[in-house]
Amino acid sequence: GVKTVKTGYDHIEEMGVKAIQLMPMFDYDDSEDEEHYSYNWGYNPLNYNCVEGAYSSDPFYATTRITEFKKLVMAYAKNKNKTRTIMDVVYNHVSSASDSNFNKLMPKYYFRFDETWTYFMDASGCGNEVKSEAPMMRKFIIDSLCMWAREYKVKGFRFDLMGIIDYVTMNK
Repeated sequence: GVKTVKTGYDHIEEMGVKAIQLMPMFDYDDSEDEEHYSYNWGYNPLNYNCVEGAYSSDPFYATTRITEFKKLVMAYAKNKNKTRTIMDVVYNHVSSASDSNFNKLMPKYYFRFDETWTYFMDASGCGNEVKSEAPMMRKFIIDSLCMWAREYKVKGFRFDLMGIIDYVTMNK
């Protein structure tokens, strides 16, 4: 007889997986146009509170991004294993600090600088690091995590380069 093997979602359910970890699902700095898209790991954050469009059937329609991601998380949560979704998060740096909305909102507040206030600190290896100890950056990170948990039912987070984020923020 022919043995069939389930694939994709069905295989994950069949194996009894209780939790899955997704790569970053927030919007990162790339082209979402199919013609110009190239695969990206998602470690160049652009908009932390927006679902990445490259994973959507229609990246140019925000409601589609939101609905499809919610359906994905719920499909896993409602399978026979009640699989929980964990999301990789990259709150330690952004794609481009100088061009970021944070820097436009309040220059030199949201990022760590050298002692001369000339150069971005770079413990991330990506050209910048967020100043998580700044009260409004701390609030932003916590509010963002709560939004992903509340709106999308994400059950856990894996922090990329967690050591760059200050101890107080991580505990909160």
